[in-house]
This record gives sequence, C-alpha cells and structure tokens, in this order.
Amino acid sequence: MCGIFGRVSTKDVVPSVVAGLRQLDYRGYDSVGVAFLRPEGMYLLRNVGPAVDLERRLQLKGFPTSTCGIGHTRWATHGGVSERNAHPHLSSNERVAVVHNGTIENYQRLRTELIALGHVFRSDTDTEVIPNLVQRALEHGAASLEDAVAEATSHIHGAYAVAVISIDHPNVIVAARNSSPLVAGMCTDGGVLLASDEAAIADLAGSILRLGDNEIITLRIQDGLTIRGQDKRATLARLQQPSVRAEDVALGDFETRMAQEIFTQPLSLAATIRSRVNPKDHSVRLGGIERVLQRVSDCRGITIVACGTSYYAALAGARLIESLARMPVHVKEASEFAYSDPILGYQDVVIGVSQSGETMDVIKALELAKVRGALVLGITNTNASAIARMVSAGVYLRVGPEFAVASTKAFSGQVTVFAMLAALLAEAGKRGVPTKTWSLIDDISRIPELVDETLLTHETVTRIARTYAHCKRMLFLGKGYGLPLALEGALKVTEIAYIDATAYGAGQLKHGPIALIEPGVPVVVIVPNDATLRTKVLSSVHEVYSRGGSVIAVASDAVMAGEDGQTITDTSAEVIVVPYVKDELAPVVYAPVVQMLALGLAEALGRNVDQPRNLAKSVTVE
Repeated sequence: MCGIFGRVSTKDVVPSVVAGLRQLDYRGYDSVGVAFLRPEGMYLLRNVGPAVDLERRLQLKGFPTSTCGIGHTRWATHGGVSERNAHPHLSSNERVAVVHNGTIENYQRLRTELIALGHVFRSDTDTEVIPNLVQRALEHGAASLEDAVAEATSHIHGAYAVAVISIDHPNVIVAARNSSPLVAGMCTDGGVLLASDEAAIADLAGSILRLGDNEIITLRIQDGLTIRGQDKRATLARLQQPSVRAEDVALGDFETRMAQEIFTQPLSLAATIRSRVNPKDHSVRLGGIERVLQRVSDCRGITIVACGTSYYAALAGARLIESLARMPVHVKEASEFAYSDPILGYQDVVIGVSQSGETMDVIKALELAKVRGALVLGITNTNASAIARMVSAGVYLRVGPEFAVASTKAFSGQVTVFAMLAALLAEAGKRGVPTKTWSLIDDISRIPELVDETLLTHETVTRIARTYAHCKRMLFLGKGYGLPLALEGALKVTEIAYIDATAYGAGQLKHGPIALIEPGVPVVVIVPNDATLRTKVLSSVHEVYSRGGSVIAVASDAVMAGEDGQTITDTSAEVIVVPYVKDELAPVVYAPVVQMLALGLAEALGRNVDQPRNLAKSVTVE
C-alpha cells in the first residue's frame, strides 16, 4: 500500500502536494518523493523516510514553484528501501515522471524488452517500466499524453494506480487504475487534484470522482476532469460530495492517530449502531443486505474470508452467527482461500471483510467465490471501495476514517456488525432462541456506554504496560469469545511494540505453549463471564501462576464480585476490571483493554505507534 497525490492549478501547487503526502503517510513511509513541471524542466526530489523529512529538505533547498506536480509515499514491495527506488520514477529521457501503487506482474519481461530497445533503468522497482512505456508510446506518435498512458497500460498485467506527467505536456496529469484505489477532485479554490485516498483531499475538494477499473482520467485546468471514452457531461455527472470531511481527518487533542481511534470508539460504535438497532421492538435493520437476506438465510453455509485484524473479528462473528442463527460458518484466511479449491455453489454465501475494502487477498478470494457461483457479500468501512463495488450486497462499518496502521475501531465495528447480522439472520430464519436474540439486541444498543466504561481503565492499563514494557515475550489466553480478542491483543502488541506476543486457547496451554512459561513472563488472560468456561480458564491461570508466570487478568466487575474474584486476585499479578457484558459482545466491549495495553507498551518503548516498521495500513498487493 502506497500513497499518490497530484494537483494541477493556476496557482502554485507545491505546498498542497507536500501537505497531501503528509496526509497519506500512513499508507507508506519507507520513502517519499515529488516531481514538478517547471519552465526549465522536470524538478525531482526523493527521500528515504516519511513525508516530513522530504518537507525539511525542500525547505533547506528552497521550495520550488509549479502549477503541476505529483508525489508519492512508498511502502516497499519490489526493490529495497532506497532513494533510487523511491517514486516518482523517470523515463530514460527524463521527460516523463510516474508514481504508481500496486504490482506489475509482468514487469521483468517488459523490462528486458525495453532494455533491448535502448531504455536505461536506474532502480530495482517494477514501476520503472511504466514511464519508459509511456516514453516509447510518445516517441511512436501517440497524439496525447492520455493516448500514451492508454498504450502503456495496455501492456501491463497486475493491479495498479498510476499518475503521469510529462515535460512535453505541461499542466496535465493523466491517471489510470486497475484494482487499486484512486479518487480525483475539483478544488474549492480552483484547479483539480488526485489522490489514492479521499482523506488526503478532504480539505481541498468540493466534489470528487472515484475512478473505476480500467479507466483513464485526465486532469487539466481548462477541462477539469475528463474520463477517456466519456463526454464532459458524463464525467461531470459522476461528481459527488466527499464522504470524508476535514474535521474527520483532524487529530484534535490526541498526540497519535491510534490513541484518537481507541478513545473515540464510543462515538464510532454509536454511528455503527445508529438507526440499525431498535431495542424497543428487538429489531435489527441492515439495509445493505435486505434484498438478499432471504437467500443468505436459506443458504447451505457461510464462509468468511479476511486477513489480520479482520480475520480475528471474523472468528468472533462466526461464533455469533452459529450460536444465534444456528447456521454453519467457516472462517478462512483470504490469502489461502484464494488459491485453494473450495467447494462452493449457488447455495453458499461468502463474506469478505476488510476495513479499507481494498485488501488484495480478500478481493482475489471473492473473485474466486463469484466464479464458483456463491453469493458474495462485503463488510467494509470504505464507500465505493473495490470490495464494495464487486459484491452483491454488504454492510458499511460507518466508524469513520481509520488512519493508524494498527486497526482498532474497525475491529470493534466489525464484531458489532457481525452481532447485528447474527441477530438479523436468527430472526429471518426463525432459528435459535428468540429471547437470546432479543437480549443480544438490547446489549448491542448499550455497546457505546459499555466501551466508554472500559476506557476508564486507561490509567491502570498504562501502568501495567510500563511495568512489562521490557519483557521478551508476552502470552495471551482466551476461551470461547475471549479467544478472538486474545488473538487480536497479541497481534496489536506484536505489530506496534515489536514484542514477541502469541495467543492461545486456554485449553491448549498444556498441549505445548506451557513450555514458554517461566518466572516473570506476562500472560494476559481474558476471563469469561460464563461460569463453565471460567472454570476452565481459571485452571489455566493456576498452571501459569504455579510456574511463576505473571498473570494479567481481564475480568468483569460481576466476576470480581463473586466467589471467583478472590481466586483471580490471589493468582494474578494484575487485574483489569471491566464492565459486565455477555460473552458474545466481550470482543467489542473489552477490545480497548488490549488496544491500550499495546499502545502503552509501544509508547514506553519509544515506538512510532502510527507508523510501525515494515507495515502499511492495508495490503493492496498479494
């Protein structure tokens, strides 16, 4: 995942391009670069590191002025992290500059062919074939930069979003996309702009246009935005109001994006639930899937495909649907499912889960499911994303933009959506126990206030994080609905604190992982409210305690007030007391605990919590 930004205007665009790259740095921060068209030729500057480092170099060199430019923030895929591999990349004659997101699958063959024709390559990236293909098309008589880009992209196999400028075509940006996001906009103060993420243009664009696959768009002052093959009127008809506002992008009083997204979860979850849950008549309404609800209810089985955090949310979702709606559900890693031979047909439903809606592994899995004839649904947080466009129906999370690489509010939003879907399917199919479904609906309506209570444990969790910040490893244990949360907690600690954290089912402890327990090793245990499951988990707690492990128990106030409360206190080094909620919603209500723990550990160790090493916000390549 990388970030693209470009702008054409009658005014100087340099400051806005640099500012746009700062907004996009969560998409990639290995390296950054800009290219501007100037009367004396192409201005190119690239730098290893985040956008703020490039800005400092520009300040030292003296900001250039330009009315047309493109920029890029990179998350390395092909070629190491170096200035020569940073974007933009130039053609051999240095008259064409290109920025690119995605992967060119046939770049090695194209590179070999272009070298044989005399083109010179200066990087190790797949991207560099594109400016050389554009140069070749221009040299062979392409009537316009748009025609040259069309010719170049016709040779490319793979996913891409591309923006191109040329010295020979001043004040023009041509862009193309295939399976990688790209949005263009009309500026409120004049000019046109382009970005890989709507959030980057939230404070500039009065109207936007989302590019479709295999579309080519030209940005030019006199014409505004024109899509190849469409007249001006058709292009203008596709303009719409931005769904992301400038205030959605602002940090407010928080120092980091991750902290902001953790502590605003009561608001984001209220938006997820609003108008969808009515506790008065115990009803749930998910308008996005109403027209296919009966087919889902009558299906042979549901398969959920997802990656990372979304995969763990899906594990909780599968348990919810099976428990309430009494329907068989399987959860598959999208990257494996896409290259397996699943038994699917018209009677099956496949749900793809992705915060960004652009996760390539999930897209590939859904494409396979569609070929096999299954009904394909999506759960995503992004309007008009690739997944949103390809599925038959779906549900938006509505938690607002998420910028921190480590997903937090999207996880809680996904589990909440699954809880609503489970209740809806239980009612539609007349399955399960109605009173159990009604009780869950009542609890769903209370999620924001319960999460707000959980956030009150912040000081306790932060103190615990400081205590264990220098541990070599950390274990998480859960059972039932606590297992997906344990898995998600271990992932969060691993990805932003760089501590070797692993999660296990509590019952699996004695089958191998207990070998990792030694004096002082912190073990986070999600204690269930269900009495039967709690007995099993507390047995594992005793095993950890007897071997010197430091138990950090997460238990509800109701459990701590009961007879097991003293046992937990006696065997735990620390206890984090959270509000009571039925176990079905524990992954949502207790999620802030493991999120704050990861945040506290990372901050105590001096990590950059919003930009963890080697990671990007979403993985738009395989």
